[in-house]
Amino acid sequence: MGLLTTLFGGGDFVTRCPTPPSMSSVFPSAAASALDSGTLPVLNISTLILISGEVCHFVDKSCLLTQKTIRHTRHRNSGTSFRIAKGITYHTGGGLSSPVEEVIPVYTPGYLYITNKRVIFTAREKAFDKKLSALSALTPYSDAVGLQFGSRTFNLLVPSAYSAQRTIELLTR
Repeated sequence: MGLLTTLFGGGDFVTRCPTPPSMSSVFPSAAASALDSGTLPVLNISTLILISGEVCHFVDKSCLLTQKTIRHTRHRNSGTSFRIAKGITYHTGGGLSSPVEEVIPVYTPGYLYITNKRVIFTAREKAFDKKLSALSALTPYSDAVGLQFGSRTFNLLVPSAYSAQRTIELLTR
């Protein structure tokens, strides 16, 4: 089951939501083969500053999925107008206002890096850098990975979601 279906259900609402951006994987196929055989690949990444003794095992495009609540008021008016004489009209009726809340997904594109010490999401906004030892839970999805660090959960859409999950599983054994 996909992440969007889990979060927002399968009804009409999902079709009205913004669609996630299309992403092509940049994770090397040789590295994916190494993960399938149970060994962690070592990737040379020039865009990431690694600390002493740190090795990058996974990199791919990803989108951080967050929710945004939009609140507005819906107005409904009803009534009729009667013309009494030329220039004189009598209006009847009333109106009703009700508050409406809509929850829509927000996609933040970026890159997901997994090293032997950290999980890093780089983006223009909502980026994070968390220690792998602080990872509380890993939730696998068919198209995404859910990472929980304490009370905070990050849902990341990843083209190679299985490889990201497998990398974390091998690192946390």
